[in-house]
Amino acid sequence: MLKRYLFLKKQDQIKKENLHEKKKIFGTSIKRSSDYAQALMELGALICKPVSPNCKNCPLVKKCKSFKNKNFDLVKFKKKDKETFYKLNIYKKNNHYLLIKNNKFNFLKNLNIFPMEEVNNPKNFDKDLNLKMSNMSMNIKIEFKNKYNLNKNNYWIDPTKLQNYTLPTFTKKIVKFLESHK
Repeated sequence: MLKRYLFLKKQDQIKKENLHEKKKIFGTSIKRSSDYAQALMELGALICKPVSPNCKNCPLVKKCKSFKNKNFDLVKFKKKDKETFYKLNIYKKNNHYLLIKNNKFNFLKNLNIFPMEEVNNPKNFDKDLNLKMSNMSMNIKIEFKNKYNLNKNNYWIDPTKLQNYTLPTFTKKIVKFLESHK
């Protein structure tokens, strides 16, 4: 929707960093930010659809540059998959797994993940798991550890009650992998 509204057609215009900055044109809602974000997503999904946008029902049509140009094609650029390597540290106590709040990596920022480290220039990397996320192919080596210093950004989860936690799919997939490979 943002690409059409601002008539963004070049690769440098639609980079994630630029889109994040440009989306401020729609404003924000401090009191109901999640409802506001949901409304924008629904506008994009129901009105400004990828194919055959329904411009006559769009509340933004008067200022929409794609409508003015009568060009509704969305430009997509294929991202090249980046292969990455990580060592995942698993701490287990009383059948619970330790998670940390991610403030280290740019992906899944501020979400709960297993403690992990990126491995640069791996030689003979013996992966246990491969997960795809966005344009990353993540090769993961799992190592079980014993001692860990807890802080306020760490907590233990019960894998049998996974549905009770708000976790990224990435973390859930790892828990399911661990539980199926006991």
